Amino acid sequence: MASALWGKGIATGDGAPASILLLDEGKANAAQRASDRINRGEQVLVVDLILTGEAQPRRRNASDSHRYAQLLATVGDRPLGIRTSHLLALAKWLKDHHAATEVRVEAHGFRSQVVALLGAALDPTAFSEVWVEKGIKSLSHLLAKPVPYSEAPELFCLGLYPEFDLEYLIPLAEPVRVVQRFQEGNAGD
Repeated sequence: MASALWGKGIATGDGAPASILLLDEGKANAAQRASDRINRGEQVLVVDLILTGEAQPRRRNASDSHRYAQLLATVGDRPLGIRTSHLLALAKWLKDHHAATEVRVEAHGFRSQVVALLGAALDPTAFSEVWVEKGIKSLSHLLAKPVPYSEAPELFCLGLYPEFDLEYLIPLAEPVRVVQRFQEGNAGD
């Protein structure tokens, strides 16, 4: 499940470049960013992928949402994989249905960063650029901070950390341009 808003200016044609905005805190805070892109003549898709914003299951209390990630994992589905496949499907939709000549991903926060980098690594033809704000340099940040499981359940995958880190994704994503701005105080500074 994903929740999204798509927009473009009245004079913007279907062939215009597109930006997909992913925010860890959800699309409710994306109005200014989306408006800036639309005013530059871009198509914009602001998305809440599963487990973020409006695509977060309703919960009885604030600590319950991570349990949905656990339920998905029990049947063999990984929330990280679901989020990444949704992102790739949205990029394909923009190209197929709105003739977007370029699709760029703008990820705000480390949860969105990992999804965007994975998507670019899995399908380098899907995006022209991945722009990251408030990212992390390494997955070791999750353990060093430490980040509670309930704050980023999709990033806690069994066996992921000993064999993998974010730096490996960038070469796999070539020729996608990757620009990352890291949050202060994360591991690896």
